[in-house]
Amino acid sequence: MRILKKLANRLLGRAPEPPPLWHPSRGEDYSEFWTSMSTTKEEALIATRGKVEPEDQGLITCEYMARYIVDALEIDKTKTVLEVGCGMGIFACLVGHECGRYVGVDISPNMVERSRLFTRELGDHLEFRTLKRSDLGDFADETFDAVFFEAVLMHVAREDAFNYLCEAHRVLKPRGRVYASFHNLLNPSGFRHFLRIASSADRTGRHAVGRARFHTAPELRKYAEGAGFEIDERHSRLELVENDSKRHEARSLTIVGIKSERPDWGLDQEHPI
Repeated sequence: MRILKKLANRLLGRAPEPPPLWHPSRGEDYSEFWTSMSTTKEEALIATRGKVEPEDQGLITCEYMARYIVDALEIDKTKTVLEVGCGMGIFACLVGHECGRYVGVDISPNMVERSRLFTRELGDHLEFRTLKRSDLGDFADETFDAVFFEAVLMHVAREDAFNYLCEAHRVLKPRGRVYASFHNLLNPSGFRHFLRIASSADRTGRHAVGRARFHTAPELRKYAEGAGFEIDERHSRLELVENDSKRHEARSLTIVGIKSERPDWGLDQEHPI
């Protein structure tokens, strides 16, 4: 049916229909994928919030997580904060007014522009930038007091998630704090989400580059410690959450880390496996 529609559109001179959301053809890299997923406000809302809802409702929905992030990262008016994956600007609003300076970055220029528009009346202490690639190379060492990734690293490959944590370690000041959330594979609700992703797989080896990924608590501990973070056990949620709750925080794992010495793994960079 899709082939017939493509032929009809070509013969009639119509613009081709965009592929379904989360389809592999949405993009071959993170920038291309998320830019394709945010060409309209409705698509961007579905991609980031899972549904189309008024922006003020998004603020209400995310208020609990924002308070948690502010508390866990010890954010106050003296702190400079970096959000990686600023999306529609919801957390820029909720966290940005709690800190002295907020910088939001995203791999998609569409998302950066939507964040700017959403926060345009909140003050000039908020700044937004488009990432050129999946790192924080635009920023010097020891620039920020806190870095957070809310519902971001769960959409990148394991290697990229680890590299982002390493970059967060680099740009954080001594004893700076990082927060990151991930899907919990071992939670019943999280596993059902995994099954939905698996059942919709392309079966040709092609996958949506921005699809959800799923992790376990021991893996995340290893990533954080390997990147040079001391785990803040009081604020992290790395226990095996087994209750079958539909609440986001019950089916998610979160890392809150404090910058410490980066371990030397003695890797041979010239001969990767």
